[in-house]
Amino acid sequence: MEWFILDGIGPFFRGLERRRINWSKIPFDHLENGGRLRRDLWPDIHREFDTVCARAAAMGYNAITLDDLAHLALHEAYPADLTAKLQAYHEEYRRLFDTARKHGLAVFITTDVMFYHPSIEKTVGRSPSSIAAFFRNQLAECFRDFPEVRGIIFRIGESDAQDVHGDFHSRLVLRSPRTAQRFIRELLPMFEEHDRLFIFRTWSVGAYRIGDLMWNRDTYHALFDPIDSDHFIISIKYGESDFFRYLPLNRQFFKGRHRKIVELQARREYEGMGEYPSYIGRDYERYRDLLRKAPNMAGMSVWCQTGGWSVFRRRTFLDPGSIWNEINTYVSIRLFRDEMSSDGALRRFFGRGLGEGPVHFAEGGPVDGVVVVLLLEGMEDRPERLLRGDVVEAADLLLPQRQAGDDVGAVGVVDLLAPL
Repeated sequence: MEWFILDGIGPFFRGLERRRINWSKIPFDHLENGGRLRRDLWPDIHREFDTVCARAAAMGYNAITLDDLAHLALHEAYPADLTAKLQAYHEEYRRLFDTARKHGLAVFITTDVMFYHPSIEKTVGRSPSSIAAFFRNQLAECFRDFPEVRGIIFRIGESDAQDVHGDFHSRLVLRSPRTAQRFIRELLPMFEEHDRLFIFRTWSVGAYRIGDLMWNRDTYHALFDPIDSDHFIISIKYGESDFFRYLPLNRQFFKGRHRKIVELQARREYEGMGEYPSYIGRDYERYRDLLRKAPNMAGMSVWCQTGGWSVFRRRTFLDPGSIWNEINTYVSIRLFRDEMSSDGALRRFFGRGLGEGPVHFAEGGPVDGVVVVLLLEGMEDRPERLLRGDVVEAADLLLPQRQAGDDVGAVGVVDLLAPL
């Protein structure tokens, strides 16, 4: 595998006071006030983005994703105030890209197909050919102005929810394998010319004839078989649905000759959003072992913050108590990059066990007052042996620990090297 990608959107949610947060993309309207950027937010955003990049690089990730193409290219039809605002965004993005480069991280930019502004509605419309022409212009400008951008990640199967506010709002426009294939083939020459990567996500909410792309082999082959380019990568979630647990590995990984990326989620949107332990290491270890037989695996993409709606607001690497997300983020790359076992990755994560002072991660910073609970196989039916410092099931944190007589959230971190 060549690419180990992590999302970097956490810093942009700093100070967001909405009760229920949509974590699907950067909340751009939160970054603005009166039609202009809130400059008061950006010093902290840059500082926290530096933290995220430093932690990602220390773990071994070599790329980071940011939203989105709409904010990185201008258009002649945009009104003057929008053009001025986007130019201000460009200044801030250049600093973000410099930070990523400082830490040795490539940058990938996300985009929906298609994002709209009223001026785009009038000049571009919904014709697939005019949409492709619009994207060619946007990509040409982005690649020219931001040489740090290594590639673009396209989402064609889900659009912005109604609670996404700001200048741009996306809608689904590629409704069949034929139109999606034509879109890809019209844009690929630009990626080849500029030596950038075209990453195409198969994720879909099921809409239209292309809605079964993530699981229907006929749709998959009809779309991708004619595509032939070293600059093209297909990105697939590990299961044939959303990031649910216990799904069989998606069989699309074994179809076709194209390079592929597996999408993983560390901040589990259906399992507490990092509020409680939801360890995914052993599931991902099984996927990793199966993917060894898949042809042309190009890498992995881990979501440590992105995805879902929630009132919970812990930000990975940035807020106290984000350890549950960080464990999954760390173990994922140890599994896929270093071929470690799940338990071996956990032992590496914790540099030391119980003792005086805060616990230090092997490749991270200090964390104090945390209870870490992770299961060794065969301990499920022996709660009487679960003492402070033992290793127990993440999903069974509360019951075994209470049986062991400890207050939840009270003591230190387990010593994973100690025998049970």
